[in-house]
Amino acid sequence: PQAAPAQPRPAPPQAQAPAVPPPQAQPPVATAPGIAADNFRLTDGRATGFRQFKARDTQTYAPGEHINMYFEPRNARTRFDGRAITGGLTVDLTVATPNGQVVGNLKSLWKLPIMVEASQDGPLQGLFVTLGTGLNLTAGSYRLTLRVNDDVGGGFTELTIDIQIQGAAVPPQAQAPTPAPQPTPATQAPAQPGSHLPRTFLQRS
Repeated sequence: PQAAPAQPRPAPPQAQAPAVPPPQAQPPVATAPGIAADNFRLTDGRATGFRQFKARDTQTYAPGEHINMYFEPRNARTRFDGRAITGGLTVDLTVATPNGQVVGNLKSLWKLPIMVEASQDGPLQGLFVTLGTGLNLTAGSYRLTLRVNDDVGGGFTELTIDIQIQGAAVPPQAQAPTPAPQPTPATQAPAQPGSHLPRTFLQRS
């Protein structure tokens, strides 16, 4: 008898890895933008409304001359209590020489409460801040830095501008008195001790 030809043995089954779908891109997590400020200017006198001010045409001041500034905060975090939208900003002022030597570091020089009556929550548009202060500086160049702190959101932004002080110091008896802030429809912060009667206004147009 003839031997039967050998039959090919079937290959053992191979383990198949499960198909893995390619990774999907995850949508970015939305985050609220932090506090920012636009249109930082030196002004002649204080602003009377949103973008209603006279821009100062020079960055040079006499010793003891009053310095007025303007800016427009945005993205400040607020709260809503059913009747009003509230929040607040605190502004620090640092004065330094061109080589970085700090000659003045005034924390919480201005406290700016935000309160706008409203029937529903929503973003505030048209906010502006006008600040005024006197600085006892000798002749020279200086950089002013405003640190604007968001009291609710916890963030901050910084604004800087360079000024020059020229001329002899004005004797105290010759200085014109600083006028007291006049009542306005704006939300007005009270003068802080030692801040040379800063005029601070935060308003929605």
